[in-house]
Parts: sequence; C-alpha cells; structure tokens
Amino acid sequence: MIETGIPKLDEYLGGIPEGKSLLFYIEPGVEESNIGVHVLHHNLEKGLYGIYIVSESSPKNVDRVFNEFNWDRRRYEKLIVVDGYSSLVGAPTEEKYVVEEPHDIRSYEDVLLEIMEKIEGRGVIVFDSLSNIMDLCGERDALEGIGRINKEMEKAGFVSIYNFIAWPYKEGILYRIKRLFNAIIEIKIVEDKISRQRIQIQKLDWDGETNRSIEFKVFKPEGIRIYI
Repeated sequence: MIETGIPKLDEYLGGIPEGKSLLFYIEPGVEESNIGVHVLHHNLEKGLYGIYIVSESSPKNVDRVFNEFNWDRRRYEKLIVVDGYSSLVGAPTEEKYVVEEPHDIRSYEDVLLEIMEKIEGRGVIVFDSLSNIMDLCGERDALEGIGRINKEMEKAGFVSIYNFIAWPYKEGILYRIKRLFNAIIEIKIVEDKISRQRIQIQKLDWDGETNRSIEFKVFKPEGIRIYI
C-alpha cells in the first residue's frame, strides 16, 4: 500500500493499492492547490520513487516549492522530474527527461515508458496539472492518453496521482474524468471564520471509507495541518 502522508485521509483510504490512480478534484480558487506534491514528498521520504510531471511552470519551480517546505531536492536520489514545460516556451532545461512535444499526449507517454524501462522498484507518479495537459493536448486526446498511462503504471505497480483544477469543462468531459480514475478526492474551500479547505472522498474502487471529509490548511514550512 502507498500512503498519501495526509493524516486521517490515509486512515479512511486504508492506503492506496499499488497500480491504482487517484485524482485530486480541486475547486478553482483553492489556496495551495498542488496537493500531489505533498504525496510525492512523503513517498520520497519513505525511500520510494517519485516521478514528477511538471507541465504548467518551469522545473526550476520544483526547487522553489521544495524550499518553501524546507525540503531539499538534492536529498532524493529517487526523485525524477519530467520537464513538460521548457519545450513549450523554447527554454533550455537541466532535466534529464523532457517532453519534446507538450501538445501531444503521446510525447508524455514516450518519456514515461522510457523511465519505466530504466528503473526498478515502486513509488508514485504525480502530475502537477491534469487540467493544463488537457488544455495543451486537447481534452479527449489527453484523457485517452491518461487512460493508457494509468494502465502502464498499473503494470509497473506505481500509484498515479493527478492534480486537476475543475474549471467549467463540458459535462461530458467531467463525466469521462470521473470514470477514468480509481479514486477521486474532492478539495473545496470552506466558507467560515478560519480560511481552510475540505477533503471529501467521493470515489474508491477498493475497500475504504467513501463520503468522509477532512478539513485542513497548508502552512509553510510545516505542511498540511488537519483540523479536528
């Protein structure tokens, strides 16, 4: 089982079985919406592989995000950053793995298959923004490609984690998204005196507790803090 590292959520999920996919379905406007990076870090700390697909900003931003939480990227030999941004803007990159055609979902697939052939072990693959990849590659093509990627990750025993900002896409696209993943965790803003967010488990296809909610806030550099 793979853990998210988020207290209470792991208790309700009972862990994530290897090969499963999980979508963080995030309401627009949620502060610190990149929840997947916390799952990535937790599993790197446990000595597992962490493959991080960066598509919406420069991979140099990974260092900034890690530094905000007092994480040192250089400590993690099993962290693999896939640069899906630099080719888009014609910028140089220092990353070993680069998506040469960010507008083609198969270019993402090619890089990930190359990585899977070169490593042994288990871990997580985290996409910083599924919504951005959908906008770049086209919604239907992107989702078909993500379906293929999830199957390949299932074969490899990796857990796939996606951050998705739920912009007002067509209902048919949202319906396809909700069918595509083994688990869906909604993250919404809580309107109250204290600004915070709520995790709601909407879907699980393994034994766990659905329709459970957790309120939390992300602090820097402490990380995610759960409200009891």
